[in-house]
Amino acid sequence: MSFRNGNNERKRGRAADLRSLLGKLSLRSKLGACPPLSREWQQRLERVEDATTLAAIRRSTSRGRPLVGDSFLSKLEHTLGKRLRALPVGRPRKEPK
Repeated sequence: MSFRNGNNERKRGRAADLRSLLGKLSLRSKLGACPPLSREWQQRLERVEDATTLAAIRRSTSRGRPLVGDSFLSKLEHTLGKRLRALPVGRPRKEPK
C-alpha cells in the first residue's frame, strides 16, 4: 500500500507553474546575452541603502512579492495571467442578508 504525500504534489504543481511563467517571460530571448555591468551600475549595486529602502527590500524578499510600483505590477499580472498581489488575510466577512 502506498501513500501519496500531498506536499510533494503541491511542490510539483508549483514547480510546473514556475516553469510555465518562465516560459511566458523568456527574458533571455528578449534581452539576448547580458552585457557586462557598466561602472554606473556597479556603483549603484555597491551603494548602501537607507533603512526604509532596505526594510522594503527585505519585506518583499521574505514575502516573495515583487518590489515594483502599482501600475507595473498590474501590467505584469495582465501579461502573466496570474495574480501577484497578496490576498487579504483571514476569512471573508459574512455579507448581510
